[in-house]
Amino acid sequence: MYLLYAACAEAERCRIAVAEQADKVWDATLMKKWLVSYVLESPGLEHLDFFNALKCLGAERLMSAHWVLQSDQSATALRDQFAMLLAPNDQLLVAELGQDIAWGTKN
Repeated sequence: MYLLYAACAEAERCRIAVAEQADKVWDATLMKKWLVSYVLESPGLEHLDFFNALKCLGAERLMSAHWVLQSDQSATALRDQFAMLLAPNDQLLVAELGQDIAWGTKN
């Protein structure tokens, strides 16, 4: 932890960042896993904000239109957050995943 403080110009800002990160690690067991799926009726660059939002929240892409996200937010909150980044006629599904999750491909 000392090295993290030394690397920061503002020690207080670093202390807060370390505390927030520790809270995230502690709360990780309480966070739910969500499947975020979509159908983009007008694919293109207008969806960059949508994909960036998924990535910023730590989502991992499973398949072309399916992502897994770990969050303490509700399905409704996630849906509302992502839906405002979509184009008209696009479709979005946010569903909570259980503990036993498997996916794969057949070559």
